[in-house]
Amino acid sequence: MTILFSVGPSVHAQKAKKDKMDGDANGETKNTDKLVKSGIIVGKVMNVYEDKRRLRIQVSIPTTKINPGAGTQIAQAQQQMLQAQLAMRNARDPNSSLQARQQLMQANAQMMKAQAQMYQTEMVSQELEVQAIDDVIVRLANPKEEFDEKGRIKKYSKAELKELRGDGKLPGYKAEFSDIQGEQVVRVTTVRKKGEPTMTKTAPTPKKKKGKDDEDPPAVDGLADKLLQVSLIEILREAPLNK
Repeated sequence: MTILFSVGPSVHAQKAKKDKMDGDANGETKNTDKLVKSGIIVGKVMNVYEDKRRLRIQVSIPTTKINPGAGTQIAQAQQQMLQAQLAMRNARDPNSSLQARQQLMQANAQMMKAQAQMYQTEMVSQELEVQAIDDVIVRLANPKEEFDEKGRIKKYSKAELKELRGDGKLPGYKAEFSDIQGEQVVRVTTVRKKGEPTMTKTAPTPKKKKGKDDEDPPAVDGLADKLLQVSLIEILREAPLNK
């Protein structure tokens, strides 16, 4: 009887080890390219570039400004407070002193009101483009309206709504990129590569001496060189009918 001894790993074991090593290498590459959520933007769709799968969105950004009228009111209140304090020192009877105190209290109240209104917030509109990733998910906040043979809006059954909803872990109802139209209000989830900063700024342009006829270069937005990528687009509101 012949006994065979195995020296070293078998061919199958070597292949499995190689596959594991390849898998680990692929996993590292995959992790490097992994996308993570970076933010949420809500805005109105201005343009849809379906061939490039891009959207131009108008967003409203809050900005704080000084209220010039409040500064004038503060100055007036300060003047009234000085006058009331002077009247209190010069008061010769209780009634005059009481009136001066009331004027001081009113001036102080006006001062506090003006200080509270010193800054005001305004919404400034700005447009930006976003790039949908290859496997972008598009969802509708409400199911698409369908009409019956009498022209009335169809009422969906629970089973139909469940079918339209699809994956229960996702918000809203199933939709396609082609469902996105101008004037719709959308909410997009932005993503970035893991380890990449949230905002990629444009590298500064080296300064050079200007000639007599040279003009200043146009300002470059901090995100102009890199479009924001989006993984989820939710259509929150349809475009108005009378646009």
